[in-house]
Amino acid sequence: MQAFLEVIDHQMFGNTVENYLVSALAFLGVLFGLPIGKAIILRHLKSLLQRTTNNFNDRLHEALRRIVGP
Repeated sequence: MQAFLEVIDHQMFGNTVENYLVSALAFLGVLFGLPIGKAIILRHLKSLLQRTTNNFNDRLHEALRRIVGP
């Protein structure tokens, strides 16, 4: 355990290894969280839009699905 704490406190390029690990975890959280959030929002939006009768809403949903990145 002591060796792990020493590695975490080690500094590289003016930052600790702990800072790099936190940054990597935040990056991975955003990388995987955004597509999941997009899918959930678009799924709920589609279910709401299916209750309407006009085609504008369907076109809007398709445009949002294409425009918003992966």
